[in-house]
Amino acid sequence: MDTALFALPTEKRKHPAKYTDALLVTFARMLKGRRRILDPFAGTGKVFLLNHWLPDAEIEGVEK
Repeated sequence: MDTALFALPTEKRKHPAKYTDALLVTFARMLKGRRRILDPFAGTGKVFLLNHWLPDAEIEGVEK
């Protein structure tokens, strides 16, 4: 007996945003010296990879 209120889809969808990791180096250069970074369209969360180049920055991402 299934006790779920509703069935969740089991397929894994690709995120619609087109993003390449090569942009991370460019973003790191542009954001050098910034203490706080907000990505309002964080998607898959790759913005947090900037910690590699900007270890002292506080990074926040939001995806709705």
